[in-house]
Amino acid sequence: MAKQGIKLSANFKRDYVAATAIVLFFLIVIGEVVLAISIPAYLSRESAMAFEVRRIKLLSAFDNARNTASRRIPSDPTAAAEMKLLGWELDNLAMYLRANRTRIDSDEVAALQKALDEIRALLGQLQRNRPFSQEYRLDTRVYLDAMIPEVPAEFAETAGKAAAKSRAKTPVKKAAPPAAKKSGKGVSPRKKGQ
Repeated sequence: MAKQGIKLSANFKRDYVAATAIVLFFLIVIGEVVLAISIPAYLSRESAMAFEVRRIKLLSAFDNARNTASRRIPSDPTAAAEMKLLGWELDNLAMYLRANRTRIDSDEVAALQKALDEIRALLGQLQRNRPFSQEYRLDTRVYLDAMIPEVPAEFAETAGKAAAKSRAKTPVKKAAPPAAKKSGKGVSPRKKGQ
């Protein structure tokens, strides 16, 4: 009888350990399934929140850049004109962002952020009165002087004197009306039958 009691206790112990192992196995499998579902959901929610934060920061950065472009006009006229062009570009991009803020994706936000960083660098240089373009004057004398014929000295003197005389005349005679010009000496009106 003692043998049988020991066997029963060993059997009971073995069934208890086996049942605990099975329960633990199922708990681990259920935990892994929960983690497999919850981690991607959590990451997508986090990435959506991070994207939303990036988008809001981009909008506020555009507003700050637009304020900078409109408030601080450089004293150099070329830099001021270039600043106006950048302000116009920022206004167009801001209108695009406001109209499409719900439809832009992460790649567009990254591209717009890169463009905004470049525009900010340009604005900084323009505010220091350092324009990007330089004004060049075209010297046309090289081309036009070769095409203009030489004027003889005597003709230039007589032409200069005639121009000076015509400028010296102050009274200007008004032309006679057309009817007065037609009537003149030796002109007789025609009669019928002639």
